[in-house]
Formats: sequence, C-alpha cells, structure tokens
Amino acid sequence: MPTQRKIGVTGGSYGGLHDSGLHDANPDLYAAGIDIVGIANFYTFLMNTAPYAAPCASPNYGPLTDSAFLVEISPISKRGQDRRAAYDRAR
Repeated sequence: MPTQRKIGVTGGSYGGLHDSGLHDANPDLYAAGIDIVGIANFYTFLMNTAPYAAPCASPNYGPLTDSAFLVEISPISKRGQDRRAAYDRAR
C-alpha cells in the first residue's frame, strides 16, 4: 500500500506501458501501479493489431519476425519480478 515514502502511479494506453516500464526498472520506488489498457506484450499486440499498423510499429519496437525479442522487451515478461501491488484493467 502507498506510504509516505512511496507513491502509486497510473496510466492508460501508452501511459500504462510507461507505468509498467517505470515499475520494471525501479520496483522498490513505487508502492502501486495501475496499467489501464497499456501494452503488456509487444508480440501479441503486434500480431493482433490492424494489418496496416504493425509495419508502422516495427521501427519503434523491433523486427516483427523476432518474437523472442518482442516478448523479452514486454512488461509482462518482468511482471513476476515486480513486488508492488499491480492492477491491469485489460485483464
């Protein structure tokens, strides 16, 4: 739960992705985070997005053919290491 020395952070869409990334990098600094429809898994996001959008995303996230890399950079791959309270509204 939030304390005097820790804060909770929330974000939606890319803000949710940013929220997850903050906590992955510094889990001890945040007491809680709420990811509202943020990208949790780049591989499943890019494989299930509109056909015209995936090629446009490749320069930002990496080659669409490298599924292992896309999973590796995804917040969900680090979720087990995160000790804070988390709520992902997209689930």
